[in-house]
Amino acid sequence: MRYRIWTVLFLVIVVCVSTSMLNVIYTYTDPIVRRNEKLKIQKSVLEVFQIPHEEYNIQEIFGESVNTQTIEGMELYRSSSGSIAFEISGPGFWGTISALIALEPDLETIKGLKILENKETPGLGGRIADDWFQGQFKGKKLVPELKIVPHGEKPNEVDAITGATQTSKAFEKIINTNFRIFYQRITKQGSD
Repeated sequence: MRYRIWTVLFLVIVVCVSTSMLNVIYTYTDPIVRRNEKLKIQKSVLEVFQIPHEEYNIQEIFGESVNTQTIEGMELYRSSSGSIAFEISGPGFWGTISALIALEPDLETIKGLKILENKETPGLGGRIADDWFQGQFKGKKLVPELKIVPHGEKPNEVDAITGATQTSKAFEKIINTNFRIFYQRITKQGSD
């Protein structure tokens, strides 16, 4: 009986010490993680706006070149040239895909696109994060609707990834759905 009590007491002490240590580590690292997430977004915004920067001056350049605005829960980033960027996300083939998209002042032409997160198959759908794929969105039209197709040649078409049809279709839907939501909010805000 005594042995069981000491065993239980020992386990309770181990759990309490471990929980306390995890709490201290979380409390210490949480602000660092949040700062790094903010820097990642700021860097991505500068990249889609094609604003030159270095790793050491991201916050400074972002502060000088970009204004932030929230419309109906949607965070918008406006560059001094009149371009607007915002985050888009939705279900991919294996998980959520999130990206940052920047539009020219006409609000129909893509200025830049940056994949922030994806859980797609490495070497196949995961290639949406490759520079060659993201780069082909520059200058493409979102109106009437963006298409990701094999051998895209029209102003609103982008080449799909061979072997990743489901990811390409999912990403096309993410872009078009999020653009419609953005456009409704921006035009509603403009009419208020």
